[in-house]
Amino acid sequence: RSGGGGRDAPTRDAVDLALFGLSAGALGYLLLVVYDTALLYNLARLGDRWVGAMVALAALLGARLAAHHRRAVARRPGAGVDSVAAAVGRFAALFFVPALPLRYTLGFASMTWAGVAALAVASVAAGAALREAYGRLPRPAGARTVSTWLGSLLSAGLAGTTAAVAAAAVVATGYPEETLLAAAGAFLAVVVATVALADRVARRHGRGAVPCAGHAAPVPPGDHGGTS
Repeated sequence: RSGGGGRDAPTRDAVDLALFGLSAGALGYLLLVVYDTALLYNLARLGDRWVGAMVALAALLGARLAAHHRRAVARRPGAGVDSVAAAVGRFAALFFVPALPLRYTLGFASMTWAGVAALAVASVAAGAALREAYGRLPRPAGARTVSTWLGSLLSAGLAGTTAAVAAAAVVATGYPEETLLAAAGAFLAVVVATVALADRVARRHGRGAVPCAGHAAPVPPGDHGGTS
């Protein structure tokens, strides 16, 4: 529902991404609880899971309620946050179909092939998101603006990957889905925090804000030309 790469497409800010990440993580944990107890016919494990399940349910309801009340608010995210939002949306759509085959390839065939396939999907999503976000950069998008934007994304990617590896090492026991959920959550949290900080710095220097949907881009100082 991103509306493509147009400059008037709906935009999401860092809070929207945080609420999405919290919702996805909480829902993922609840699904793992159902898998671990009901689907594996092991209801005895519910005693170890119910506290976490209640916390996850409360987090999910709170995040969705907060997201609902933010829908009508116009936002102007930075270029980095806008890029991450576009990438998350593209990845979720592209990964929906191969998710189940990749999960079973991970456990019963080849972890290498599963990793390569997942990276291929992520690369396509990232490429499409970069093209979309570039189309919404403030114009004219000079070399300094573009290099700052790409540099913040590269830094965020490296920081997020480090956090994901650390989280996966901590949650290395149990089901593979638990490890992946922890790694994905750490990756998204660190990436969003990094690009949000970079966008704030860029905004202080007068570059990097994405025009709101339905709003014209701000006129640069000194440009008093008429409109057609």
